[in-house]
Amino acid sequence: MIAALTWFLVAVPGLCAAGAKPLMHLYTVAIDVDAQGHVVETKPAADTPAPIAVVLDQALKQWRFAPVMQDGHAASVHSYLVADVQALPAGAGKYSVRVGYVGAGPSYQKPAGGKGPDYPQQVVQALFDSGQSQGGATIAVDLTLPPGGKLATTDAHVTTRAELNMREKLTLIAAVKRYLLQGSVQPELVDGRAVTAHLQTSIVVSLFPVESATTGLSQDQATSDQAANSAAARQDAAQSQSVLKPSMVDTVSLQP
Repeated sequence: MIAALTWFLVAVPGLCAAGAKPLMHLYTVAIDVDAQGHVVETKPAADTPAPIAVVLDQALKQWRFAPVMQDGHAASVHSYLVADVQALPAGAGKYSVRVGYVGAGPSYQKPAGGKGPDYPQQVVQALFDSGQSQGGATIAVDLTLPPGGKLATTDAHVTTRAELNMREKLTLIAAVKRYLLQGSVQPELVDGRAVTAHLQTSIVVSLFPVESATTGLSQDQATSDQAANSAAARQDAAQSQSVLKPSMVDTVSLQP
């Protein structure tokens, strides 16, 4: 039996020094880039732990982008950057931190309310019938938003090892599209004016045994889910289009 379908765009738990294992998470940061390509302001998402916000600010302000030209002159840019933060054990209970560039572009805000897509029962059953090891799917949707226009989808595809036929895949895509179009996009701004947004947004569908509803996810299930969502988020950041072109975004290492 199926206990739950979980949906999320990216899992971002707080960074903590638990155990001696490397820790890795993705964070989205609103950035302001001046006409010379320097990052001058950073604003992480509201749920970013304060110590990580400080680390991100220090690291991102070391990165550079090619100047963006607008009407014959270099322009300032407001964008959204995805960074990979890794905490590596450095002994004596301390961690060194590495911050890597993943991508930049417009930002997607999921619909309010906390409810995910309304998945068709026949598709859920088809995923479940493929077996627990084969079940689950990632649905990636390309979105576009012209200045002053309406959010629209331009393409979509399903990645799954489950044996879904074309009709089932199209039905699943349609459900996810309906859900994503209820959300909103924050476009990039060039000299304070919005530019057309092109971005990819993915949703991961995971199937769990019925006992997970009362006992919670096992460590293996949680690790697998986090890996699937992290991979989807990385792909989304890489596929989204930005007016910013990196010129120097080498990984930044910060020692304890």
